Amino acid sequence: MNARPSKVHRAQAQKILPPNFESIKACKNYRREALAAAPTTNHYLAEKCSPKKRCYSGLCPLCIRALRVRFVEFLDQERLDKHQWFFVTAYMRGWTKKPGDVGAFGQLGSHHSIKAFIQRLHRVRAPDPLMLIGAIETVWRTNDNEPTGKPFHLHFMISGRSEEQIKKCARGFDLDRTVATELRVEAVKAGWEDFCKAATYTVKQPFWKYSYHGLGPRKERQFPNRRELGELICNLGPNRTAGRLAFAGMQYKHGRFELTPNVKSMSAKSQVEDGSNNPADAEKRPPNEVVGNLIGAIVATLRAGNWAPQPRLTHQPSTTSNMPVPPCTDTSNTPIEGKITMGTQGTPQEARGKPASTSGTAVSRPKRFLKLQHVEIHEPEGEYHFSLKFSLRRGVGEVVVPRATFSNAGHAKAALLKRGALLPENFKDRCDAILDDTTAREIRVVRQGGWIGDAFICPFGVFGSAAHTDRVKLDPSLTVARSVSGTKREFLSGIRPLLVRSDYLVLGYLAALLPSMASRLGRSESFGLNLAGDSSTGKTTALVLAQSLLTKASERSLFNFNTAQATLTNKLTSYGGLAIPFADLKAASEKGPKVAEKIQTTVFNAVTGKGRENPATTGLRAASFCIPLLSSEKPMSELFGQGNLEYQDGDAVRLIDVPVPKREDGGIYNRRRPTDTPSALAATLQSFLERQHGTIFPAWIEYVSSMRLPALQFSVAAHRFIFMESIDASDGAHRRIAEHFCLLLAAGDVASGAGLIPLSRETIKNSLVRLYNLVIGQFVSASSRDDEAWDRFIAGIEHYPLLTKGGAPADASAATDGFRRDEKDGLRLYIKYDALRRLVDNDWCLEHIIMKRLVDLTALDGGTGARSSIVKQRGLPRSRYLAIRLAALGL
Repeated sequence: MNARPSKVHRAQAQKILPPNFESIKACKNYRREALAAAPTTNHYLAEKCSPKKRCYSGLCPLCIRALRVRFVEFLDQERLDKHQWFFVTAYMRGWTKKPGDVGAFGQLGSHHSIKAFIQRLHRVRAPDPLMLIGAIETVWRTNDNEPTGKPFHLHFMISGRSEEQIKKCARGFDLDRTVATELRVEAVKAGWEDFCKAATYTVKQPFWKYSYHGLGPRKERQFPNRRELGELICNLGPNRTAGRLAFAGMQYKHGRFELTPNVKSMSAKSQVEDGSNNPADAEKRPPNEVVGNLIGAIVATLRAGNWAPQPRLTHQPSTTSNMPVPPCTDTSNTPIEGKITMGTQGTPQEARGKPASTSGTAVSRPKRFLKLQHVEIHEPEGEYHFSLKFSLRRGVGEVVVPRATFSNAGHAKAALLKRGALLPENFKDRCDAILDDTTAREIRVVRQGGWIGDAFICPFGVFGSAAHTDRVKLDPSLTVARSVSGTKREFLSGIRPLLVRSDYLVLGYLAALLPSMASRLGRSESFGLNLAGDSSTGKTTALVLAQSLLTKASERSLFNFNTAQATLTNKLTSYGGLAIPFADLKAASEKGPKVAEKIQTTVFNAVTGKGRENPATTGLRAASFCIPLLSSEKPMSELFGQGNLEYQDGDAVRLIDVPVPKREDGGIYNRRRPTDTPSALAATLQSFLERQHGTIFPAWIEYVSSMRLPALQFSVAAHRFIFMESIDASDGAHRRIAEHFCLLLAAGDVASGAGLIPLSRETIKNSLVRLYNLVIGQFVSASSRDDEAWDRFIAGIEHYPLLTKGGAPADASAATDGFRRDEKDGLRLYIKYDALRRLVDNDWCLEHIIMKRLVDLTALDGGTGARSSIVKQRGLPRSRYLAIRLAALGL
């Protein structure tokens, strides 16, 4: 007769499952979807599946869930989290199924590539035995809702081999070089949580869809729709529950996971024969043989009358042998080394004494420890924090706490217990030792990007001298994932034909390199660039190129201008030493004066660290040097004018407008050959940057950090002289703009000498001179907009018809917006305000130039009071007009 398991046993079994483990209800829903999507159900998936009669199909979510539950319990029973594991992902060339392809992939877990890889691992000489579990899987993948295919790939959990040995064995794979990371080998962190998460990710459900947004790493996991699910089922083909799995050092046999004889087990294997580790099926299990023998021993002890309560232990002992416990046939003579307490249903809770083991060796309690890893100095406050490592019930935990917490042992104890730490018995002595430790490595944690020694820090990582990169890090809340693809040599050879055809791509390239070099020199006077021109001229592509030197970039991954202003200014400081490409301003949620004010505030925060709109407040520390890169369809002078703001010279020298030619003139590809079309060049560049990115900037930082500061300063001074000799910069504002171009030329010279830009120094200088002349032309036209607006108003007066009082106009539609009429004191112009606005076409000029000058000349009836009044004219409806005396204007 089977004994009913206790509630404690079921609770413990449920507790080991990961928090996001799929529920039975969810798997039933998945199965219904799979049945509805399968082309021929009987070939792929059985109609019914129940706990009493499993279908054991590798496409059945319920059967895969049962397999996963058994797998998690197996990991827990064998204490496999105590080993060092590596999580491996590999993408193979030619393994991606295209959308619409319903052909079966073929061999899954028994694929010859997997077998060859495991054989290579076996041939490696290592002291530890090899343990491996892997799976071949695929997902339905989309990018911006466009299907990109179903990439079959491999996941492995490997123990007993080092990271270098695994990578060496993986060289036999025919890897897919077109993906961002074709091979990834990552060490699994110590502790049950990270180990279980990685292991269950290796053995997971077969049906998932990953929706990517743009070319960035952000993705969303979903369940496929019916059509997508049907294709996945056909591609995976008929297979059993373990059909996608591969093993070494362990096996899945008769519905159970177990270690093979050549691997030493850390604890006794489960004696459950049915192999069901699902907590919901616990009542159907036969009684464990060990538990049955132990119950017999308990009964004998009770009959002997020598039982007494004992203190409860924290941990149960575990055996160290794979051999089963010998059965206890005579309970009356069973030796009992210790005493046990009974549960509420007659089941043993704890046992003390010698564990059932053929080796006869007792297992000690887990060692409790508290170690100081390093000391963190958080700047700019200068606060000290301890990075600690401590023991948990399962594995090892880490935490960073303020140093002041350890001045009181009670506060430190509460902070660690809150995180589940198992504290050592000499905890107070350990606290004192940690406080007195002067040998611990110190790490500076900063919130501002830039140079610290010979190391360059930014949200994408720490670059530069290896002697300094381990002594500093950015605040973890500010870090951003970085992507690398291709090689430096491939990038330079592929980008050269495009750079020689576009001065604007050269500008974006140099803008990505300059901030880090300028901040190395201690420069703090930043500036911004705005590419202004019609839509679809390639402006955003030039900004994408700037970011591709550091990481993978697309229009979606550029800096979001719609971010709240407070968040935006906070991020500018952390991005110090970088170019910051923004998405196109036409997508800005703010309109009119708000967008102009935000542009102005953003640029002044980047330059000075303080918002211009409120000089009395103390702003953030200025970024060490950064270049905001913007793109818009109109010059800044027009954007500011539409927002009723004046675009002053101080704005123009900090945010430089670079005009882009029209589409028919090639857009940013202003140096193209007659046989080149702008659309073909743009497509080539976009395709190239998807495959090649993130390789130039680390090499640039390494080269700049190796240069002596006097050499850098001399280079900047020399190229300032060269550039100034090539241009005409007599005006003060022109000279300030030229200074920024001198820095760009110096960065180009250093990069050309280091072989990090595939252009000669003369080619770079000519490109910058051409762009500077365009900028100055745009700047001059923006400075003369006042006179142009007044001239446009004066020229437009003659277009309004001349009428007589009491006479109807010949064409009423021509006089609706305005007309001239001879009054007693002279000729007047009657014009509607909206018509005058359309005539001037600049809100700021209308208010601050036209209306102000009319009032100063006393040409406007009503003075500074009422702007308009109702005017009667035969043949026209009664309307409100501005009355302007033309004699006061000299007309």
